[in-house]
Amino acid sequence: MIASVGVRSYTKTEKKGKPYIVEELGANITGLNVLVVDEVVDTGESMEVVKKYLSVFKPKSMKFAVLHIKPWAKAKPDHFVEETKAWIVYPWEEVECG
Repeated sequence: MIASVGVRSYTKTEKKGKPYIVEELGANITGLNVLVVDEVVDTGESMEVVKKYLSVFKPKSMKFAVLHIKPWAKAKPDHFVEETKAWIVYPWEEVECG
């Protein structure tokens, strides 16, 4: 099963404060092992918002995997591909927000 949760803290051009849920989960994850996948953990705030939000649904377990993590992230994912200080613009992004 694949489901999504939308989180936002940026407009198209600037940071707008703390992350918040903009698209609610459309699946029942109660009692399931959940893997949350994202492209980057910068401060870790979005990851913490998602973790708190999904915990309400009482999954059996929850792990986080990302492509990139920043060395200053306060929250760490369970799995990542690379640590970097660089600003990354992914090919699927409409505009650069940095």
